[in-house]
Amino acid sequence: MEPMREPLMIFRKRLAMANSRSLHPTNVKLMKNILRQILSGLDYLHSECGIVHTDIKADNILLTCEDVGVLERFARAVKDRPLPRKVYPDHTVYKSFRSVGGLCESLVGNMVAKISDFGLSHVYQQGAIMTMPIQPGAYRAPEVILGAGWSCSADMWNLAVMTWDLFADTSLFTVLIPKPNGAPGGYYSAATHLAQMTEILGPAPDSLISRSEALALCPFPEPLGHPLTGKSCMTTREFFDGPFYHSFSELSQWKHTFAVRAWRPIIDEIPECLAGDEAAFLFFMDRILRWAPEERATAGALLADPWLGPMQFSDLTWNLVPIS
Repeated sequence: MEPMREPLMIFRKRLAMANSRSLHPTNVKLMKNILRQILSGLDYLHSECGIVHTDIKADNILLTCEDVGVLERFARAVKDRPLPRKVYPDHTVYKSFRSVGGLCESLVGNMVAKISDFGLSHVYQQGAIMTMPIQPGAYRAPEVILGAGWSCSADMWNLAVMTWDLFADTSLFTVLIPKPNGAPGGYYSAATHLAQMTEILGPAPDSLISRSEALALCPFPEPLGHPLTGKSCMTTREFFDGPFYHSFSELSQWKHTFAVRAWRPIIDEIPECLAGDEAAFLFFMDRILRWAPEERATAGALLADPWLGPMQFSDLTWNLVPIS
């Protein structure tokens, strides 16, 4: 197994502007390179392996070491100054470490992004009906919430929302609502999530709602605990507290009309680092952020998208900030 440097979630912090979450404009080309590498991995998983990852997020994208010498230097340092440990009669426990040493900034362009953590992945067979809940809350595709059946295209929705989060300083969807009775923390609200999708994309198409009505009561292979109450659930509708629509997708027929605020044109929220590149970025996002799974661009098709462009090497520059 190839040793890796750090997850993209951590590396993204290095690419932000000082005292901000916003991506530094100098780092846009580098982030596009990383996105291309993720798309290449997804294209291989979908087209060659028939695998739906179901959990694409910055935590699960690992970056290779910028220099093989990093590990050699770390090994020598540990030899000279051994890690703290506890010795038991039958085993030894070593103190964990967060880093293998400082990042060699001049070699950052050598780092390669790779998809990891296949613990929740599924092998997709053509014609199979998959309705069990998948994906991190804010990255969840509409067909997953609606129980309309999902496939590789769910990963593409997932990738689109992650892409927004990588370039912007705010998340595209905020789907946690306060727990009842003032309990600490929040819980995922599928109704809130669908409302926010509607604000950006308009009402869901009838075709998707019809599939949901036909499939949302298909039983899971085994019961799942409700995310808030813990109650045993056997269908998507039970798990996400549906149904969300009466019978058709017009906004007046949606049960949670009150949750939909004004039309939300995301052109007004384009990340600052993409100034001058807004139209191409919106075109890229529009190819993936679609209600209908069959309308989303594939990973292979997006590799030729004009916003991404070819991999950058010769004129690649970056600006990193230290992280604690």
